[in-house]
Amino acid sequence: MLQRAKYAAIVSAAFLAFSLSGCAAPFNGDNKIDHVVIFKTNGSSAINFVADVPVAKGGINRLSFSGNKNAKAIVVMFAGDEGNLDIARDGYVQNLTGNFLVRTHYRWIDNGFDVVLLDSPNGAPLDGYRSTSAYGAVLSKVVAYLGSFGKPIFLVGTSQGTIGAAEGGASLGDKIAGLVLTSTVTGTSASGETVFDVRLSKIKVPVLVIANRGDGCRASPPDEARGIYRDLVNSEYRTLHFFNSDYGNVNSCQAMSPHGYAGIEKQAVDYISRWIDHVLRAKGLT
Repeated sequence: MLQRAKYAAIVSAAFLAFSLSGCAAPFNGDNKIDHVVIFKTNGSSAINFVADVPVAKGGINRLSFSGNKNAKAIVVMFAGDEGNLDIARDGYVQNLTGNFLVRTHYRWIDNGFDVVLLDSPNGAPLDGYRSTSAYGAVLSKVVAYLGSFGKPIFLVGTSQGTIGAAEGGASLGDKIAGLVLTSTVTGTSASGETVFDVRLSKIKVPVLVIANRGDGCRASPPDEARGIYRDLVNSEYRTLHFFNSDYGNVNSCQAMSPHGYAGIEKQAVDYISRWIDHVLRAKGLT
């Protein structure tokens, strides 16, 4: 809740600064915010905005962007559960606020990244949809939009979100710079799909697979991370890493448990950040 409050305060401050500058906030015909607000925090230009990316059949995929003009890359966050963050037009995240990637978003910014929290298309549940070509087409629209910022893009998924992130890795090719999968769903769950429903052999970009040995969620048995690593046969660079923590309910699939890296958030984010830095150097993108 503290992270949620902090995020809301940051975005609210952005819109306040914009209003005080004498400029009215522009809206499109559907009253959806589609502009960028830049304001000063701690002596640097922070960029915070909400955008609705047009997708198929007149729909939209809302995203919240937070970062800095000097960020080295964009990390696109794929949350778990049904994937609906319910992002308000002022950037306030109203659902899944405890998710590992949502509650740690400020750590990624501190580590030098722009952070995109990705909502679900039209706010609909993503169960059974993430591994489909239709969702791949949605992600193509989102990444094309983010590509206009001229920074390398990494997809980062956790729990059920890894299925969508993997689909992006399989369908987007070199439009992204890399892929990170944490607590990947490989077993039975309410969504009816697993990461193995994605064509993992089509992923060619670097991939980091992370699991927590303390994760007791039946949908993401940590040893199955080896199977994911094995199936990434065409990835140009793949890494498998295990954490080992037992904070919280070890048998839970909830966020505040080993499944969601509770208690080791900093270690997890910092490790992933270092891996991304390595990929950026290897690709000559720094």
